[in-house]
Amino acid sequence: MLKEKARVVAVKPGIALVEASRRSSCDSCSLNESCGTGIISKFLGRKRARLEVLNPVGARVGDEVMVAIEDQVLVRTSFMVYAMPLLLMFLGGATGQMINDAWGWTGSEALVILFSLAGLASGFLRIASSLRKQGNVQGLRPVILSCDRGQAQLPPG
Repeated sequence: MLKEKARVVAVKPGIALVEASRRSSCDSCSLNESCGTGIISKFLGRKRARLEVLNPVGARVGDEVMVAIEDQVLVRTSFMVYAMPLLLMFLGGATGQMINDAWGWTGSEALVILFSLAGLASGFLRIASSLRKQGNVQGLRPVILSCDRGQAQLPPG
């Protein structure tokens, strides 16, 4: 299970919008001062990621929370996001090449490029649609495991 600390910035019934700083793997590398990738990472700065998560612990705005997502969900979603557009792009290109060969257009690759781009675009559209549907499925959405309200959130007395 992958866990990350975040801060709650908004709440809805059963859902919280959390914000966490994006970290690169360069943060934990001893060579990040002299590596080109580490220098670029520092130049671009730290951005904050916002994500809607399930809120079974009743976290409130301003709370520090521990958010988690199952490893297999992360791996499956990552594979889908990276592999599906590439696979559909290659299939589109192969289809374009087959049509080129069937019609005898041996000197032009325009149809191959067009079909490749269409496959890539359809892959991204399928992913967007699939992720919207999966976001509503209980086991596929990140969840808040614990909440730290801190001293500022406690009532006086």
